[in-house]
Amino acid sequence: MTDSFDPAFEPKLDNSEPPYKKPWETGMRYGIIGGLISVSLALLTNILGMVNYEVNPDGSGSSNTLMTVLSMAVFVGVLFVAVREHRDKVLGGGIGFGTAFGVAATAVVMMSLISAVYTWIFFSFIEPDITEKMMTQALEQMEDQGQDVEAAEGLMGVFMSPAFFSVASFLSGTIMGMIVGLVVSAVLKKDKPV
Repeated sequence: MTDSFDPAFEPKLDNSEPPYKKPWETGMRYGIIGGLISVSLALLTNILGMVNYEVNPDGSGSSNTLMTVLSMAVFVGVLFVAVREHRDKVLGGGIGFGTAFGVAATAVVMMSLISAVYTWIFFSFIEPDITEKMMTQALEQMEDQGQDVEAAEGLMGVFMSPAFFSVASFLSGTIMGMIVGLVVSAVLKKDKPV
């Protein structure tokens, strides 16, 4: 038996074009990056004492305008960069609305999932006493307003739990992100150049 090499059976490798990536691949990568940026910002603003967890005197939740603006900036920035990269580097300069939204939606779900996990960890282990303080404040305000505190106490225990905050974080992030994703997809959709 001879060991000969036949060039006719050598596989042809075409390295002239980058391998095609599915929209979810780009979305996952940027979703993870965006999620890690969001978590880093949340930790930084918390360490610097820039986040207020106290209930407002009128009984409404705390207003954290800075965190809201930063979160929105991260969502918009990450989605814009993800869709633009998929359009320009993966698809060669053109992208339809559906594909653009597929990239954006995947990134949004990943960012929201990472944010929800961080929220659960934060309220369970990093700052577990915050939920108790918030609940105590809210109950005191209800008592001052003459409302039945005993009836609300059990229900508030559910709504002030780390699990509830985590689910609320995921849902609100996903809804807000999908709206931003629709806008970004509409802005960046473009016919492929000829």
